[in-house]
Amino acid sequence: MKILIIDNFKEDRELLIKYLLEVDYRKITIKKIDESDCLTDALKKIEENNYDAILMDLILPESIGVGNIITIQNTLKQINKIQPIIIVITAYENYSEGVKAYHLGIKDYLIKTEIFPKDIARSIKFAIQSYKKI
Repeated sequence: MKILIIDNFKEDRELLIKYLLEVDYRKITIKKIDESDCLTDALKKIEENNYDAILMDLILPESIGVGNIITIQNTLKQINKIQPIIIVITAYENYSEGVKAYHLGIKDYLIKTEIFPKDIARSIKFAIQSYKKI
């Protein structure tokens, strides 16, 4: 599994990587984890790589909110790539943004201050299972 983490805070990216690496995913091997601190860099990486999952914050230097998800989805469509699983991990506790994000097809919306390694593992496992059923 190839994962892209998009978050402007280095400490948060490092914590997510730690969480990802310390959990047993059973039959899921994490082959690569890339990091981006802004949407512009993330879009370049998306064009150059094929990710299975994107873990992203909604608060980025260029913009705030679900517009970031839409930009990623539009980029993927323009370059004819399959959309990876998108899981939002954010401090942005805006309920209406969460609902909008789900309508855009994200697989989970996690609040940074409330997550543990097992939550990310569960979210990724469930997302993969639902993705395989489609």
